[in-house]
Amino acid sequence: MKRLLITVLAVLTVSVNCYATAVPDDPIAANVKKFVADQTKRAPKIDVVTFKKMIDSKEEMLILDVREPEEVSAGKVIAPNIVYFPRGLVEFYFTKKYNNPNQKIVVICKSGARGAAVVNNLVTLGYKNIVNVDKGILAWIAAGYPLENSFGKYNCAD
Repeated sequence: MKRLLITVLAVLTVSVNCYATAVPDDPIAANVKKFVADQTKRAPKIDVVTFKKMIDSKEEMLILDVREPEEVSAGKVIAPNIVYFPRGLVEFYFTKKYNNPNQKIVVICKSGARGAAVVNNLVTLGYKNIVNVDKGILAWIAAGYPLENSFGKYNCAD
């Protein structure tokens, strides 16, 4: 089990490091950083403790995981009513299937950045009851909450 957790954390660490590495004086990287900061600041959010309580209390909600398929296969939140749409497909496919503007929706991604952009876009499209999980699955892992993948359920605190 520890070996599996180490593998998952290694994959997440590599992808975080790839995102954080930028060429000095790269204007595009600076613009991306500003874009992410703006999206994160504007999006309504909840912390992972609140999110976990919502799941445990069986609160009625739809959970939208916007990570890429390989990220989801490494580890996903165990909850009912969770759907998976990569960030680039949300506005085109998710909105066709889940078009109730009043439905409670909680969005999660890896670090909170993609989730924030999705939340802001869906608010622009008319969704009214939607929040982002602040700091995403990385905060979930840091809190020691359980995940699941093709090998089964595991607790990040183990």
